[in-house]
Amino acid sequence: MNTKEFNKELKDVVERNVDAYKGYEKAAEKVKNPGLANAFRNQSAQRKQFAYELASTANVYDDENKLRNIENGSFEGNLHRTWMDVKSAFSTDKDESIVEECIRGEREALDEYEELTREGYLPGELSNRITQQKETIRQCIQELEQLERQLD
Repeated sequence: MNTKEFNKELKDVVERNVDAYKGYEKAAEKVKNPGLANAFRNQSAQRKQFAYELASTANVYDDENKLRNIENGSFEGNLHRTWMDVKSAFSTDKDESIVEECIRGEREALDEYEELTREGYLPGELSNRITQQKETIRQCIQELEQLERQLD
């Protein structure tokens, strides 16, 4: 993977984190369970931090204005949040369906992290940060799956 492709992949991962933080914010608003809402707010804050850590560590954005613009998220992320709204509107168990969508989103994020690390091109500090974030996402998936089982 050349530098240009790598930067694009890295920006995709940053955007994925922005999408996740916005998605978790929306999920926290939609669920009835206060403990679940709190867990989603915590995940939202964490994923926002992930986005800024990666963007600033890798210097993939030319200036602070471009870095701030990542908060817009991606088209796909906006579409996924809209799908969460539709799914929760028609679901009889909104909390469970929202948890399912969060799991799906986290699995997709993990796939993007795997893609980024597959080439083995990451410099030291960035490699450490990516590895830590990837592990945190794996743990999050396990926690979400446990919450989903509790909601059944």
